[in-house]
Amino acid sequence: MDIFTFMIAIVMMMLAIQFQQNWLALGIAAVLALTTRDIKSIVLLGISAIIIYLVADSLKELWPFVVFGLIILAIIFGIGKKQEASPYSMDMGMGGGMDEGMPPMGFG
Repeated sequence: MDIFTFMIAIVMMMLAIQFQQNWLALGIAAVLALTTRDIKSIVLLGISAIIIYLVADSLKELWPFVVFGLIILAIIFGIGKKQEASPYSMDMGMGGGMDEGMPPMGFG
């Protein structure tokens, strides 16, 4: 999960909690936790859901600080860093795989 997706999830959870739809905020966090592959992202989603739920009463005044604080926390956790491709990644083109290209087509 990248920072932009995390930020959209935070905003959606904040809106759900503002409208007293706690089940929707939990559903958003659950869907993103199930679709992400990184344990750090899952932990950060849980932390952010708890923080948003705890400051729900004063969320109208504090929302910029909550959003920027959670984004800084995501950067500290290392969410959204690019993973390097493996040297044996299979692409659909001519090069890729372990043989690094197509075999020669000569008759000789």
